Amino acid sequence: MQTNDNIMTNKTIGGLITFCGWLKEKSYLGANNAEGLKTAVVKVFSTVEPDSYKSVSLDGLDIDDYMDRFRNAAGSSKYKAETIDVYASRIRRAIESFEYYLEHKKPPTSRQRARPKQNGQTSTKKSGAQSKIHKLPTADVFDATLPLSSGQVLVIPDCPKRWPKRDVDLVTGFLRNLQTEEQGQIPAKTGESAAA
Repeated sequence: MQTNDNIMTNKTIGGLITFCGWLKEKSYLGANNAEGLKTAVVKVFSTVEPDSYKSVSLDGLDIDDYMDRFRNAAGSSKYKAETIDVYASRIRRAIESFEYYLEHKKPPTSRQRARPKQNGQTSTKKSGAQSKIHKLPTADVFDATLPLSSGQVLVIPDCPKRWPKRDVDLVTGFLRNLQTEEQGQIPAKTGESAAA
């Protein structure tokens, strides 16, 4: 019988599922977030490959192909497009974290993330002012979905539930710079008399 440690060295969906449970068990992730990752993996892969999903290899895995097959198998009436997008995001996050773990024998921290190099190997990049910050989800984050008046939907993955005032001011300032307004018309009279 294989132990969790042995299963977690398998670069398969089964190993990934065990890894998600291990993240929860060892408190590297909050229970809800670890279950969210695991649920996305199990729902998508067990729907597409019901008899053999745990043995699907992560090497060369085409997530977009699996998500398309999941859409077709599950049907559009069962899952909203946004839900499928969240599942895809969670699967990518889980695989990225698992690959980091397999390389470094520890889960990524909030300051590190595995990044693929051109030659197929991974490297670790420290977060900095100009780099993308990627954190493992915790109980303090959620995926925010905001419908805009244009009909588009703004999705903020891993949005913190509580923000310090300084961060709110920073994001508010950024959004104000993106703001556009319709140009008002200049009135025919500006308040000056024609005789002056």
